[in-house]
Amino acid sequence: MSSLWYALPGPTRALTHLLDEIDQGRNTVLAVPTTVEVDWRDLLEGARRDLQWETERRSLSETLSPAAALADEFLPLRPNATSDLMRALSEASEFAGLRILIDNCDSRTWPAWRTFLRDWATITKSAARHRRTVFCVIVRGVSPKEMPTFDDGLSVRFWCGIASPADVSLFASLLFEDAPYSALERAVAASVCSSLAQWDPAVVEYLRNESLQTILEPTAALRRLASLLEWNTEKIRARGPDWPAGQCDLKDGAFREHACVHALLDARDAIERLIWTGQLSVLLPFIEERRRDYVGLLRAAKVRLVDSQDRPLRVEDLEIGEIDHHVRANRLQLPPELLAALGPLKRMRDRLSHLKSVGYELLTHPAIYRLNAQLIGRPENEPKWNLPTTG
Repeated sequence: MSSLWYALPGPTRALTHLLDEIDQGRNTVLAVPTTVEVDWRDLLEGARRDLQWETERRSLSETLSPAAALADEFLPLRPNATSDLMRALSEASEFAGLRILIDNCDSRTWPAWRTFLRDWATITKSAARHRRTVFCVIVRGVSPKEMPTFDDGLSVRFWCGIASPADVSLFASLLFEDAPYSALERAVAASVCSSLAQWDPAVVEYLRNESLQTILEPTAALRRLASLLEWNTEKIRARGPDWPAGQCDLKDGAFREHACVHALLDARDAIERLIWTGQLSVLLPFIEERRRDYVGLLRAAKVRLVDSQDRPLRVEDLEIGEIDHHVRANRLQLPPELLAALGPLKRMRDRLSHLKSVGYELLTHPAIYRLNAQLIGRPENEPKWNLPTTG
């Protein structure tokens, strides 16, 4: 996963809270889904360079006997009994004041480390903070039910609900900054990917390599990503989405299903709603700006428009569909590119108003592309278009 993600406010805040616990001398467990793949040592050292981590000379995360493995590594002479090992470690000067990171502990090794950490917290709770050796254990893919409790004297944190919509939106915008689309298409692609990702930057990274049409019709691509993650449709149907596997997470105060879960379960309405949500934040402002352009032109041309009962209409109040109707009904003279764009803009507005997403063909309509191209780099204080005045 891109290091850029961990520099964003939400992930940075989560890392800061984790490191604060370690600074205060608390043994800390961080539970993360299996979908979170990162070099935790590099990440934590980059976040807090003044915090020194003991360099491992062997992979402690794989051991089933933590006390024995630590004694082998740090004690010149080690006792045989586990209880004696724990006491020897707590009293050894070679094992005082260290910060030890156990990276990527899994369901196989976690029970042994859970027992060790609980016992270690009990033995060292009265030790001075500067002499206390503190552990930070990263546990991947383990149920929250298997985590220690507060009574065990440990700090337990979950990599859950850490990303805000702003984090995901900014991440997507940066990844799509140089995408080979028009400005409007690029903004829509980034926003749709952000909406589909919800909290998972891996979705953005995966879809960034797909075409615009695939981004707007993402079900097959999401199923491919689910296959890479080794998610099983039948297990999800039987047991529901599993947080340790990354299949759900906290968003907007409630647990939401991953977009790949929607794809596996063929929940097309859920995917459609995510696409619509992403498009809405980009296309509605775009359509409104174009509506104001048309209103300005009609006002400058002093066009008198009336309703079906011959009552005058305020041009400023007309929606894009009404503008399209009056322009065609009154055969108003518009530059060809503006006339051609009215119909597609109306169809976009109609679909969004009815909670339907805008398809690839409509988004990439030549008239919309040409209209968007005219707007790029246009000074705001210059006339936008010239409209022949009608009598």
